[in-house]
Amino acid sequence: SVFRDWVEVDPAGGGYVVIKMDIEGGEYPMLMEAAESGVVCEYLRGGNSVHWMVEFHYKSLRGAVGFEKEKGKHQANKKLLEDCGVVFSNAPAVWG
Repeated sequence: SVFRDWVEVDPAGGGYVVIKMDIEGGEYPMLMEAAESGVVCEYLRGGNSVHWMVEFHYKSLRGAVGFEKEKGKHQANKKLLEDCGVVFSNAPAVWG
């Protein structure tokens, strides 16, 4: 798990992780891995906080080969993470 490699649960709690993700479609498999691995929820249960800013590439991935499974489950994966305490916000594209 990518997340298990960098998230360490501090038994004292109080940690704060900010994730900003704009990875041109890679957000779908990353979100799926975070939800399925349970690492992020485990981190939160340890008294820590996670704020995840993500730009979802809905339009650019229509019909994209390789992301169908992940994209189709992204709302359920996001809800699972929200239910354990992840705070999500939109990271809109800023040009100029």
